[in-house]
Amino acid sequence: MQDTKGSAVESLYQAVMEQNWEEKEYIPTMQELVPEAVPHIYSLDDEVAWLQTNYDVLYYRPIKSNRIVGVLLIFFRKIVRKLMAFLIHPITCDQSTYNVHVASTLRKMEIELSDQKSLLEDLQELVEKQKKELEGRK
Repeated sequence: MQDTKGSAVESLYQAVMEQNWEEKEYIPTMQELVPEAVPHIYSLDDEVAWLQTNYDVLYYRPIKSNRIVGVLLIFFRKIVRKLMAFLIHPITCDQSTYNVHVASTLRKMEIELSDQKSLLEDLQELVEKQKKELEGRK
């Protein structure tokens, strides 16, 4: 099965690269491409904690160049950055705000899921108790 998926991905890649793309061709889903056997290194709590600490999208980043004409490139890139600031800065602010809301929503969902899990465990214990009482009456 894995060989068919691999060959399907390769043929799809070749078709896209050759621009012979047809919409009716098979498109593998992410679940097919990334097997469930791949270990997840970080827990949900770790991922949400990372989101909460790294939510900010910076508009200003250092400009570097290792080329011979690097000084000129850096100079022109800084000019372009200043000219484009009125377009880019609001977008980065909006993205940072969105990231904050996503991180807080995920944290709330994680808390709600843990509450639901503990409630489910309590209900399962209650069901087991009820089953034992029913069996004891018979």
